[in-house]
Amino acid sequence: MRRHENHITNTAGQPRKLEILAWTVGGLILGLAAVNLLLSAALTGVIYPGVRLADRSVALKTRAEATTLLRGVNASHKITIRIGERTYRVSSEQLGAKRDDAVSVDTAYQVGRTTPFPLVGIAQALRSNPARFSYRLDAAKLERFTQQLTNDIGRSPVNAKIEVVNGEFVTTPDKDGVAIDQTKLTQTLQAALGEGADKSVALEPTSVKADVVLAATAPVVAEAKSISQQSLTFTYQDRTFRPDAATIASWLVFPAEKNSASGKVDLHAAIDDAKIRGYLQSLANEINVAPVTKKVTIKNGVSQTDQEGQDGLAVNQDDAFTAVKKALTDKAALAYTVTTRPVAYKTQYNRVTTLDIGRYIEINLSTQQLWVYQDNQVIYTSPITSGATGMGFPTVTGLFSIYSKAQNIWLDGRAYGDRYNYRVLVDYWMPFYGGFGLHDAWRWRSTFGGADYYYNGSHGCVNLPLATAAFIYNWAEIGTPVWVHT
Repeated sequence: MRRHENHITNTAGQPRKLEILAWTVGGLILGLAAVNLLLSAALTGVIYPGVRLADRSVALKTRAEATTLLRGVNASHKITIRIGERTYRVSSEQLGAKRDDAVSVDTAYQVGRTTPFPLVGIAQALRSNPARFSYRLDAAKLERFTQQLTNDIGRSPVNAKIEVVNGEFVTTPDKDGVAIDQTKLTQTLQAALGEGADKSVALEPTSVKADVVLAATAPVVAEAKSISQQSLTFTYQDRTFRPDAATIASWLVFPAEKNSASGKVDLHAAIDDAKIRGYLQSLANEINVAPVTKKVTIKNGVSQTDQEGQDGLAVNQDDAFTAVKKALTDKAALAYTVTTRPVAYKTQYNRVTTLDIGRYIEINLSTQQLWVYQDNQVIYTSPITSGATGMGFPTVTGLFSIYSKAQNIWLDGRAYGDRYNYRVLVDYWMPFYGGFGLHDAWRWRSTFGGADYYYNGSHGCVNLPLATAAFIYNWAEIGTPVWVHT
């Protein structure tokens, strides 16, 4: 009976214990909730305890207080960068770096606030690493600096290549390049600035593989050998021409081009059109016959053949080129009969004007001189000023004759057009071709015979000193030849 009573007593105590535990847990939860509410109220608007911004404590400060604190912190820093065996130093000013205190403070304020429970957040804040300063970088300055390092350290990769040397296909291995990851460099610089002090960082350059490696040249060389071993035969009459494998190999080039389908860069054997045409030109040099120029002398209007012309012969190189290019592309043998075409000769004329008379006047426009001939002897010479060639008023050239003579006459250029806007009085007038003539010009010209005629000459007439004009007027008869040349 006693054992039964004890059993009943133990069974009744179990609910009592659970009830006490429940009250205890509930009390703890309510206590924690109360503490959480109190901490939430106390920490509203201030940074959590234990939070540091770089090497400065900003714990329990408002945003405004933390911002004020940062005003006394130096924002200028130097960064030493080790890349491989090289060392570079750069200041924050050179990077155009400007510290953003507002963002920096906001970053510190958010530490520990990823949870709604301040107690947990404080624990997180106490264990966290210092927050970093936030910097804005001048994109242009940063680009210049990173590009400078890239250019200094970087080395472009070199593709494997194929060259033809003495008819043999010679390969050169590829070489890896070296580059700086500009994105990683930028991130490294920003992280170093964020620590708020002078900093030394290390960065390893990356290897850049070539687009075309040595292994890729083997099938290309095999294809090139197949092309160079094609049989090409050119026949002209009883003559035969055969380029050997070394010659055909010299016509090949090996460009590296991007494959539009795969997007990769491929090396392939290509036919250089210019080199084929060069060979065909050398072949044509042995077949072509140059035309013989016909030479004709025209003396005083009478033609005389000094050398008869003869047509030449030229190889039709375009037809031969088309046949060769197709044979090599198709990797097929070619037996080609060379065709030619006639090349018409040209006629060269040599015009000669001679004066087989005793009395005439010669004028040389290049030297600006005049000579008077009588009985084939020079009896008078004089400087002249001819038409202003540079202004569009050249003196005509050819063989003419004086067709009129007049004294004390007004020359009015307006009869020949608006450009000839002159009206002058001359003492002696001797026209020899249309409105072109010999006359004195002493009233407006003081010197004769100089190179200034080119821009400061007459409107086409031959200006003479007064004494020269008087002599020719009294000496020359109407019909006297006037020979004007350069």
